[in-house]
Amino acid sequence: MNAVPGHQATNQPLLRVAATVRSSAWTVTAVTSLPIRPATDADVPALVALGQRFFAWSPNASLAVSDEALSSAIRRVMATGFAMVADDAGDPFGALLGVLSSPWVDDSKRIAVELAWWVEPEHRGSTAAVRLLREFQAWAKANGADGVTLSDLVVNGDAPAGELFKRLGFRMTERSHYCEVDATV
Repeated sequence: MNAVPGHQATNQPLLRVAATVRSSAWTVTAVTSLPIRPATDADVPALVALGQRFFAWSPNASLAVSDEALSSAIRRVMATGFAMVADDAGDPFGALLGVLSSPWVDDSKRIAVELAWWVEPEHRGSTAAVRLLREFQAWAKANGADGVTLSDLVVNGDAPAGELFKRLGFRMTERSHYCEVDATV
């Protein structure tokens, strides 16, 4: 199994409701655990599928790449950076990938940069996204990072992750804007 370089995963389970039984007077809920774990080579096809679903959802759908190119990019990050998955019985439903980088103005600083972070819509609201982020922060600290930077998308005028980022102690420091280069320019 591939390990995330410089990081020991906690493998704390993600709790979810597996079944709920209700009567007029009580509710019984069975809980199972879903792990957050390092991505492996066996996860790459599922991570490619997650990535393609992200591109389809994203306002940057034009940036989508072939499965082969995405697979290659995921493998590069797995080899040199951070790649963890939220897993349901061997079926990844979420992932966070990131690398260490330096700001262009100061090579002595190290920043952990989130490259891709996706949790399938049916698992949003669970602890998966936050637990993936906390693992990323722990990896960043273990690898001497001075900080962590995250990106969030603006979809239909809304930045749904922005409020979560604030609650987790992040502040907006920069915004980016994108346009496609017209072939006639």
